Amino acid sequence: MRIASIGMAIASTLILGCPVITDEMKEGKTARNSVIDVEIAISPETPTTDEDLEVMILTESVSPPQNEPITYTYEWFRNNTVQADITEAVVPWEQTAKNETWKVFVTPIEGVLGEGLVSSEVTVANTPPVVDTLEISPAEPGALDDLVATATATDADEDETSLSYAWSIEGTSRLVTGSILSTTETARDETWTLTVTPNDGDEDGTPTTTTVTIGNSAPVANSVSLSPDPAFENDTLTATAEATDADGDAITFSYAFSVDGSVVQEGAENTLTGDGFNKHQDVVVAVTPSDDTDSGEPLESGVLTISNSPPSITDLALDPQVIFEASTVTCTPSGWSDADGDAEGYTYTWSVGGTDPGPTTADLTGADFNKDQEISCTATPFEGEDSGAPLTSAAVTVSNTAPTLGTATLSTTSPQEADVVSVVLAGEQDDDGDTVTFEYAWSVDGSVISGDSTLTGADFDKGQPLVVEVTPTDGTDPGVPVQSDTATAINTPPTVVSLALSPQAALYTNDLVSAITTFDDVDPADTPTATYAWYVNSQLVAETGSTLDGATYFEKDDSVLVEATPTDGADTGATATSSTLTVLNSAPTAPGISVSPPNPTPEVDDLVCSVDTVSNDADGDAVTYGFDWDVDGAAFTSATDTSIDSTVTREDLDNNETWTCTVTPDDGSSPGPSISESVWASSGCTTLTVGSGSAGIPSYVDIGRPASLAQSVLGDTFTVEIWAKRD
Repeated sequence: MRIASIGMAIASTLILGCPVITDEMKEGKTARNSVIDVEIAISPETPTTDEDLEVMILTESVSPPQNEPITYTYEWFRNNTVQADITEAVVPWEQTAKNETWKVFVTPIEGVLGEGLVSSEVTVANTPPVVDTLEISPAEPGALDDLVATATATDADEDETSLSYAWSIEGTSRLVTGSILSTTETARDETWTLTVTPNDGDEDGTPTTTTVTIGNSAPVANSVSLSPDPAFENDTLTATAEATDADGDAITFSYAFSVDGSVVQEGAENTLTGDGFNKHQDVVVAVTPSDDTDSGEPLESGVLTISNSPPSITDLALDPQVIFEASTVTCTPSGWSDADGDAEGYTYTWSVGGTDPGPTTADLTGADFNKDQEISCTATPFEGEDSGAPLTSAAVTVSNTAPTLGTATLSTTSPQEADVVSVVLAGEQDDDGDTVTFEYAWSVDGSVISGDSTLTGADFDKGQPLVVEVTPTDGTDPGVPVQSDTATAINTPPTVVSLALSPQAALYTNDLVSAITTFDDVDPADTPTATYAWYVNSQLVAETGSTLDGATYFEKDDSVLVEATPTDGADTGATATSSTLTVLNSAPTAPGISVSPPNPTPEVDDLVCSVDTVSNDADGDAVTYGFDWDVDGAAFTSATDTSIDSTVTREDLDNNETWTCTVTPDDGSSPGPSISESVWASSGCTTLTVGSGSAGIPSYVDIGRPASLAQSVLGDTFTVEIWAKRD
């Protein structure tokens, strides 16, 4: 291709890095200047992505006189876009892709000056994909094998590649597509050809072929088993096998019996007797199917372990047959048999009232059952490896156990009439856990008199023997009666119910104090009495009976009490002590007094109140006297007192006054009784009071009633003379 000269304008454009592509360039004409004439091309003319692009200098000429060596610069464009990083004559294939347009501008340079410009252009073509590998499996198929094709392909353009498959047989029209040729399409001795064609979406690649011939199909063992399962030492094992042959050939089998990994029998025989194995050994049979051409793969059965022969028994019973709470029940099997000759052994379970109580031994104690429950046991023969058929005994009902009593001891062996005798029970027991009650039979003098739990004095008297027989019972059965020890009733000493002193309120010197006693004696025939001990100031002073004379034994401020000890003639009871009385002070007696003169005259007579007879004091205390005067009922306090009299002076007297003197004795602790004496002071005359009277009462003259005119002086009849002075 030649490129015509494009002149300096183009060269200038190239220097700027932006050459102008002219129509002449597009037509591949040679650019020529006055010096250089160059012709170029891009190789290959129709490139693919797996080929480098290379600029070929087809021709070059130099016009004299310029004979300088010619060099070239290269500027590449991808789809009209400059590739600044490519400046050589070759573009590596890794940088190209299909359908890209590549253009190169070549500038020849003579010496240091570039002269002329030529170009060439190519388009990268599609690269068809290529099959890399192709296999058919299996490599030696039989009629039962599907033929599976496995192929791979690559595409230089990295296009997504698909594969098409075509199966044909000996050039006939039987054509099957797809990567798998089903066994239903094939038969023995057929030769099949597979053609695989790759495609990248634009065009097919070169087809690749391979062939395979269908050979004989060996029979296939589908299953093999050993029976019986489980098997025992005396059994004969039988191998049962099933197989198929794709070619429909007749199938025969060979059998290899292995015991614990070692072949013990091989051949066409499909049975193995117990002579070839023992219990616990593992038996396996391998079955190989054959047709008249080939043998199939052997197939092993599962491992059949020869089982232990379980033992058996023929009978089972409970011992004892009558069971109580305290019993130990034994499960007793008999009739042991074991085909392997193993040693005898058992496992046990129990049923109590329909529930498993838990123990697994041959014995069951009362801790696991109660009365009225049904007990049965199940024994399973077991020689250490396997259990035989279990056997269950007949059920037995647990009988009631009567309660027992250890001892019965009376609360006292010397009861008194007032006692309540009880019995202390010990050691009572009921194996069934029932509530135990007791029945009592009390005997007095050999006769049963009471069924109560206690015996009162109402049922015995002193001197009588008594005993009780106690029978425990649980409400179902009575236990064995237990007799208590024997007691003999003894005398009961009397008691003092009450002890009091009389007088109770106050005790004085010279009083006679008495002990007032009441008794109690529970023995009806006894009449209790008492002895007394009197204490004054806590000192025993006398044992004089039930009274004590104060004139002899006590005085004021002394404390007095008595102790009474009861007795019934046989025994003495507890001594009782009275409360304590303190002897009180005895007040002095009233003295004898007089007031003189008996008819005092005012302004003439002093009035004197005198103790004529002194008071008596039982305690011997000194007595003093107090004098109190009143006149006409009003207290008078101006009298002059001495120890034995009191004087009112005549000046204090007035006419017609009643004067009263009261004398009170006192021993320093308490006053005695007071005594009074009255007189009337008068000059001999009195004032009359005239009353007007009222309805039913006549007029009267009141002459007063002075002490001197007391009835005791005048008598019942007297005469009154009256003098009246008119005022």
